[in-house]
Amino acid sequence: MNLLNLENDCHFWAPVETLQQIDQTNCNIQHNCLDIINNNTGSNYLSLSVLALTLSFKNLINIDISNKSVSRLPTDIGILRSLESLDCSHNELQELPSSIGRLIKLKCLNLSDNKISRLPDSVCFLKSLESFDVSRNCLTHLPDRSLSLSEHLKYFNCSYNRISQITSIIRPCKHLNTIDFSANSLEELPYWMFELASLKELYLDENSLSCNKLTGLPASFCDLRLLEHLDISYNKIASLPFKFGSLTSLKELMLNNNQLYEVPGSFEDLESLVMCDLSHNQLYYFPDVFIYCCLNLRYLDLFWVTYPSLLNFYNFNFIKVFYK
Repeated sequence: MNLLNLENDCHFWAPVETLQQIDQTNCNIQHNCLDIINNNTGSNYLSLSVLALTLSFKNLINIDISNKSVSRLPTDIGILRSLESLDCSHNELQELPSSIGRLIKLKCLNLSDNKISRLPDSVCFLKSLESFDVSRNCLTHLPDRSLSLSEHLKYFNCSYNRISQITSIIRPCKHLNTIDFSANSLEELPYWMFELASLKELYLDENSLSCNKLTGLPASFCDLRLLEHLDISYNKIASLPFKFGSLTSLKELMLNNNQLYEVPGSFEDLESLVMCDLSHNQLYYFPDVFIYCCLNLRYLDLFWVTYPSLLNFYNFNFIKVFYK
């Protein structure tokens, strides 16, 4: 048996030697109970109840218990050494058992939309982790240590929390493609973040909601040469690095709702740019040659930007320009 699919009310018994996946489709765990017994030893079982999911068999690879009002995970979840994917999103979790760090084969961990206020240090021992989503929780800080052997991590989403400082938890992750810290309370960006050369998507928007002090970007930011999507909207950015145009892979750029008074002349080197949002800034200087050099540009938002010569952009009918 590779897949166990539970629909509606269920009570099921089966051998678990080859069970690899549990999909709780339309199964309300508050009113159902599943027990799986190993017929050979009688020692392996699975029990779903109001408060806990107890798992104690070895071959399980995927668990999806999203949207099931789960309030806690079993303390012994770490014995599932073959587990590769765990989706606990959209539940009522407030904490994680420390044994979760023993899931050494776990590749995908989704904890989004819960009520988690802290992560145990043991999450730093998830050696195979590739995707980690802890967005929309109540986190105020991250563990202050590096993920062990976390060179596999490619996606990290910590958006919509209350983080004020990015710790070194993702520093060794040299293959990170996506980082999302939007809607937090960031005061500064660590220098090592700009050493993550594989980064393609970076979301730092809406960090001005809680007395944010993020007013600029360091020059080293321009070393992220593979960056394709950058969102730093809704902050207090007043200026950009002189070599911002070095980000030649950028396709989508959201700079709206900041305090920019100018953009560097190197802006014209953003040859891959398709979409650019500069709305709700205070620009008094903009390189006019920008529109001639960015041949892939198709969308330019200048709403509530007062720089007079920007009106000339209306002459380019292949670009959608928004302006007031």
